[in-house]
Amino acid sequence: MMSLHNIQRSIGLWVIAIGVLTSACEKEITIDLPDTQSSYVVEGSIASGEPPFVFLTTSQPFFGSQSFNDLEGLFVHNATMTVSDDAGNSTALNELCINDLSGFLTNEELALLLEEFGLEGSLADSADVPNVCVYTLPVNDLIDYFTTGNASVIGTEGRSYTLDITTEDGSQISAVDYMVPAISPDSLTWEKNSTIDTLAVVYVHLTIPDFIGNQIMYQTARNEEPFYRPTQAVWDDRIFGVSGAEFSLPLERAYANPQGEDIETFGYFVVGDTVYLQWSNITRPIYDFWSSIQNDGGDTPFTAPVQVKGNVEGALGVWACYSHSYLDIICSN
Repeated sequence: MMSLHNIQRSIGLWVIAIGVLTSACEKEITIDLPDTQSSYVVEGSIASGEPPFVFLTTSQPFFGSQSFNDLEGLFVHNATMTVSDDAGNSTALNELCINDLSGFLTNEELALLLEEFGLEGSLADSADVPNVCVYTLPVNDLIDYFTTGNASVIGTEGRSYTLDITTEDGSQISAVDYMVPAISPDSLTWEKNSTIDTLAVVYVHLTIPDFIGNQIMYQTARNEEPFYRPTQAVWDDRIFGVSGAEFSLPLERAYANPQGEDIETFGYFVVGDTVYLQWSNITRPIYDFWSSIQNDGGDTPFTAPVQVKGNVEGALGVWACYSHSYLDIICSN
């Protein structure tokens, strides 16, 4: 099984792996690998103060090809989808694809959007832009949200949100998650790397609440880049074991695609950077999902597949609520 997340993250890895295998082997070897049954895959979320976004795809064989044409073919179209909360609010989601936005976005804006989806921003200058599709609020509702901050359904802390999907073939998919009230970190600090003084290490300082059992997911951004998820993005405060204690932890710089980054500078920020932190409280099932993703060995023939722990009934994947807090710091004296 491959979730959309793994497909996005692994495109570069497969290109590298194929190049290594074809250049290093003198003898051509054919391996017959079994197909696996296709399943629906959900990657959806709603965050505090934001509308819902849901990717609906089908999985592909574990050792399937990774071309952009294959990627486009995985998106499931014409599904009926609703999001409702425990306060009685409900809204239908509409499908919105990159091709629908082609006349409204500049190449720079399109590049940023592609990077948000885990693809190379340089594809914006190509004739073969992948037609990525997402289910979200109707366009008029989205316009209202971006201009006034109001919409029919916006994430609110302390509420539960249910996702219901019916596909064209009649398959029923559902999931529910709770938006945990945000527990914000205290502050950010930074210092120069002890070996390479042009690199910066950024620390987040936090106080563990009076009750232990809080799960966190974080993302980082630098300068004008969007937020990306680092390789080790989820924490459970039970590892610290003491409520009320204060801790300082280093943050990892995240990348749109970490493949090919210099191992010596990987994960560090640069002196002079403005660093942004998105700190998100999540429920235990969502922590388990992303933790299992972190333990994924990379979806290659040389690593064992990991059982991804989703919270969706009738499909693979995740429907997650995130309570966001934000901090920033300039790495300059």
